[in-house]
Amino acid sequence: MKKTFTVLLAVAVLMVFAAPVLASPGENLKEGLKTFFMSPKQIPDNIQTEYDNNDNKVLAVVGGAFKGLFYFGKDLVVGAARVLTFPIDW
Repeated sequence: MKKTFTVLLAVAVLMVFAAPVLASPGENLKEGLKTFFMSPKQIPDNIQTEYDNNDNKVLAVVGGAFKGLFYFGKDLVVGAARVLTFPIDW
C-alpha cells in the first residue's frame, strides 16, 4: 500500500508540473532557460567591453567584473522568474 501511494503521489506531482507545459508551450519557458543558463557569459563579455573601451586597463578589468557580476545576477533572477512563471505572459 505504501509503494502504491508513493507512486501515485509521484505521478500527481509530475502532472502538476507537466500540465502547464503541455497546455501552453510558451516562449517564456524557452527564453527563461536561455537567459538563466547564458547569464554567466555576462561577466567575460563586460570585462572585454570595458577593457577595449578604456585606457586604464586595470580599472577597466575591475569595473567590467563588477558590471558583469551585476548583469549576471540580474539575468539569473530574471531567467529563474520566467521559468517559474512561464504560463503567465510577461
